[in-house]
Amino acid sequence: MGGSRETKLTNHYLLTIVLASRNDSIFIKLFLTALKKLTKNSFKVIICDNGSDKINQFHLSKIVREFKNVHLFRLEAEAGNRGHGKTLDYLISIVDTKYCVVMDSDCIVLKKNWDEIMLKSLDEKIKIIGATASKQRSGNRIGAGDFPLPFLAMFEIDFYRSIKISCLPGDILLGQDTCWEWKTKIESNNYRGKTFVTKNTRDYIQGPFRDLTGVEEYYHEDILIAAHFGRGGSQGLAKFIKTNGKENIFFLIYLYVLWKIKWKIEIRKWSLISRKIIESQI
Repeated sequence: MGGSRETKLTNHYLLTIVLASRNDSIFIKLFLTALKKLTKNSFKVIICDNGSDKINQFHLSKIVREFKNVHLFRLEAEAGNRGHGKTLDYLISIVDTKYCVVMDSDCIVLKKNWDEIMLKSLDEKIKIIGATASKQRSGNRIGAGDFPLPFLAMFEIDFYRSIKISCLPGDILLGQDTCWEWKTKIESNNYRGKTFVTKNTRDYIQGPFRDLTGVEEYYHEDILIAAHFGRGGSQGLAKFIKTNGKENIFFLIYLYVLWKIKWKIEIRKWSLISRKIIESQI
């Protein structure tokens, strides 16, 4: 399947992988390394930095220069879900390959030929495949648990554009988070999405990331295909505040310092485990 596509698209890329980045340069080298070593089909990567601080901008630019077929530009968008959705809409609008893959920077592919597995799942009825969130941990988010979300998702670009989908969030209280229209518009046009099996390390302790907090592992036919660190450049601050917001301010500061130290330690462990999995397949 992959070979026939490569023949037809000589001198062209088959996939464009798009990424909205904001203060998450710590993940980018591993993200790009995994793509370089584990992707079967021809691809390019487009990264949009939408509002990183100067330090992250510097590191991101330096990392990108180490890889071929990676394009970086900056777009000033507001922080939060709306800015993320706007950036994804723009990135998808400039894709000029047959297929588009939307990813989070802290979602790492971990299976050789992951792209071929996803391509083989798309057909006349299934128009998007990818990772979803644990339903029990995502509240009423539309698509959580049963439809691909923008952590790792692949679709054919012409189909996507034909039904005029937007990644902008709607009413968050109604579960209309970033890319909520993926599920509603695709299903309302009588097509379907396909998801990997999601296992969160808060519940599942048999996977390689079992010693880390809140990592989501994505499985295809019992094979680990990707993993999502899930805290990104925010270091999990939003979840921290939500959980501990009623505490004394000084105690909050103390807890957050400990939280940040733990975040850095887990990033190192995450990177080490991921690299071992990647290298074992080369």
